[in-house]
Amino acid sequence: MAEITLSVYFNGTDHDCDTPHYLAMLLYNHTVGIAIDPDSEHIPDGLIGDSQLKMCFDGCGVTNHLPGRVFGTGIDAACSKVVKQVAALITAGHDVTINAYGHSRGGIAALKLAKHIRELDESRVCINLALLDPVPGNLVSTPMFDFTGSTQANESYDQSRSKHLKRVLALYTNTKMHFGECFHAPLLPIYPVSTDLEEDGIYGCHSAAQRQHVVDNDNARTIPFYRSEAFIAFERMKRFMEECGSDMSGLEGFTLKFPGLVNDGEDTPIRETYNRQNADIIMYRLYKFQQDEFFQDSASRYTHSKPNRTITTVPNAVYLNKHHQKLAEQYELSQDAESTKPIYNITITGSPNKRPSYGNSYSLSLFHEHEVSSSTMYGKAIGEIVGAIIGTGIIVLAMTTVPLLPILAFAIGVAAMLIGYYGGGQAGRLIGTAVANLRKEHEATDKQPTLAN
Repeated sequence: MAEITLSVYFNGTDHDCDTPHYLAMLLYNHTVGIAIDPDSEHIPDGLIGDSQLKMCFDGCGVTNHLPGRVFGTGIDAACSKVVKQVAALITAGHDVTINAYGHSRGGIAALKLAKHIRELDESRVCINLALLDPVPGNLVSTPMFDFTGSTQANESYDQSRSKHLKRVLALYTNTKMHFGECFHAPLLPIYPVSTDLEEDGIYGCHSAAQRQHVVDNDNARTIPFYRSEAFIAFERMKRFMEECGSDMSGLEGFTLKFPGLVNDGEDTPIRETYNRQNADIIMYRLYKFQQDEFFQDSASRYTHSKPNRTITTVPNAVYLNKHHQKLAEQYELSQDAESTKPIYNITITGSPNKRPSYGNSYSLSLFHEHEVSSSTMYGKAIGEIVGAIIGTGIIVLAMTTVPLLPILAFAIGVAAMLIGYYGGGQAGRLIGTAVANLRKEHEATDKQPTLAN
């Protein structure tokens, strides 16, 4: 039996596995391990000891074109391919740790993968997620009216039953997109209480934070970072994957080059051999550089979350974010700590959302943000159907018996139908909740501890 570490990389919507200038591909290309074709029906032969495997997926806009770009079609198919491989590995007697990275809709794919593997034996598989600005692509308001829970936001939102989910690093960029901002709100999900969760804001915009420029040939093994946020996202994601067991030694020996950053009193760009301490010091310097250059105004970025959390930016703070503070304390680097200053330039308002699993409760959504059992869902559905039937009857009655103009009669009927629809839904919900509570009390009574156990 082998202990398998499977590193999975999900590209953003329009990014593919043939372009090296995106973070998913930089990490994938330098992860040491056996590459698995996502369409393969077989697992690699001869897996013994600790084995490293890796998979990479094109964005859903590449694989599914317009439906993928608009609706995220293809995300579930990619997740199913990973689950199939993991199930085959478990059947072959191996235990599997999945380390999944995803940007944008790729981050949504990683979140949905955590839900897809719930069907597998928790004692044989676990998953860790590295999420960079996970964006479902829905309008901020759309999930609130998603009665069926079928939007990408609602399907990914509730992770509270994902007991396989051990660690999450979720980084969110602070700069909102002036074009298409309403479609680029990131998702802040609910996680299990047991998950080791780190949420942090970083400077930059949705796309630029994961754009890399790699020069890798016989003469120069160099990664030039033209944008400060690109290196910070790269290093934090790479380090997380490494800490979770992925073999990232393929990056050893590279030279880091920063064309826009120079040493004090020098004109030449900084060049450093890649190692952990050098990376820490460079990240600290980049945080200070960003504070000096980019934080003149206050701003906020909306998110898909409940309660409504925002990514808030303010000027003139002590630290840029939580990670900046951690580095300053780790290396005892001095900071201007005036008591009147805010602590962070970038904060994610509200506490990280973590909740216990509720047994048979169905997945929560941004539309229906309550811990309710499946009986509540059924009661609500029945109530809404009854309400709609009553409302439709009122429309017919109003248009055939009331001596009003047809348009006015129709308007009255539609209003009555909506009242019946939501009123019936709420009545059904109350009935379903009562039934669920009785069932929970009965289950709790059955499971009371005794002297015998």
